[in-house]
Amino acid sequence: MYRSLNKRYMALIFAVVAFHMIDPARGDSSVCSTMSLPEISVDVVPAALLSSTISLDQLRQISRAANHVGPIVGAYSDRVRYKADIDSTTEETHPGRYCPTPKFINVKLQLDQTIYIPTEFSSDACLLKLARGHEEKFAAAEVTALEGVHEALLTAVRNTVLHYRISPASSKDEAPVAFAHEVHAAIDRVLDEVEHKRVGLSSSVNTPEELEHLRLACDGRALIR
Repeated sequence: MYRSLNKRYMALIFAVVAFHMIDPARGDSSVCSTMSLPEISVDVVPAALLSSTISLDQLRQISRAANHVGPIVGAYSDRVRYKADIDSTTEETHPGRYCPTPKFINVKLQLDQTIYIPTEFSSDACLLKLARGHEEKFAAAEVTALEGVHEALLTAVRNTVLHYRISPASSKDEAPVAFAHEVHAAIDRVLDEVEHKRVGLSSSVNTPEELEHLRLACDGRALIR
């Protein structure tokens, strides 16, 4: 199942098994210390930009809720989701105590993007071009924010493996779940940084010059619809 991060709705649900963090300085021999590095792969699926239509009335309602200022020519939405396939192999390090020894960790990241064009623009080639061009700037900002995410995820997952020091679990089932929780937490931190970067890039789209262009283009018809 994919985990999804949405700038409007962030629903990250994961079963968390209670675990006890160990201070490496204590030299506790019962911790699950650095394991052999598993095969780690990260696949970033190229973004697919979809287009849909929406009425101006709906767009106005959305804009009011978001306190949008400026001409309304369309909308943009995105969703970043990922799936982490983590091998559940374990090792019994002490009688009745288990540590994770995954053979592979495969992460797949996908970006879904949709731009919404007002239905009322369908018969006006100029407004169609104006709306699509404006909303595609937000899509481009998202793609830019994801630049470098492949290496960032590889590093984050690799470091999670190398610095993993948690008490062995009392069952074979608990050990891989506790480890998976750490992997997902590392991935989420990387994607939080991506989201922060995306917000900054998106906020730079609606410059005074861009808003003025939206007002004046197509003989100002975006304002009188």
